[in-house]
Amino acid sequence: MTTLNILMLTLLTSLLSACVLQTKTGGPCTYVSSTEQASVLQLKTSYALLKSSTNQYEVELTLFNSTPQIGDSYRLALSTITQGSCTPIVIQSVKLNATH
Repeated sequence: MTTLNILMLTLLTSLLSACVLQTKTGGPCTYVSSTEQASVLQLKTSYALLKSSTNQYEVELTLFNSTPQIGDSYRLALSTITQGSCTPIVIQSVKLNATH
C-alpha cells in the first residue's frame, strides 16, 4: 500500500469510530399538564396564532374542531417541559370557550 492509501484508511477508520463512540445527551423528558385561556390573533395557512395573558402559541389548524376566527377564545390543554431537551410545549387539545 502506498502512504496515501494508508493515510486515507486511517482517517476513514478514525471518523467511523468517532461516530460509534458518541453518546446521546438529554435523556427522557418530563412534562407538567396545565390549561390556559387564549384568543386568536392571526390566521395563517397551517396554524392560528393564539395569545394568552403570558404567552403566544402557534396552534396547528388540525387541532381545531372548526375553523377558528380572529377574536375567538379557546381553552388550551398544554404539556410544558420540566426536565430534558424535548419539545418545550405540546398543545394537547384546543376547545372553544362557550362565551366568546
